[in-house]
Amino acid sequence: MMELPLAEMQERFGPWWQGATAVGDDRTRWPFGGSDWREAMYALLWIPEGVEYAVALAEPHRSELREAVARLMRALDAPEPDDAG
Repeated sequence: MMELPLAEMQERFGPWWQGATAVGDDRTRWPFGGSDWREAMYALLWIPEGVEYAVALAEPHRSELREAVARLMRALDAPEPDDAG
């Protein structure tokens, strides 16, 4: 579920909006599927910056995605590698 009106979601997502439904005036439910957490993560990357959302993702995909995001955050927070050495 994302905090984005359906009409705006359709405009931003182009043909990828298919299957989305309005939940009131300001929220949209966008069902996406996939065979694993990587496909779910790819779908989530389509949600525009600044748009809040909630994810209904079953285990074990939820835990696997959480672990991957934690690793990504550690990598982003780590000092850049020194290629000179």
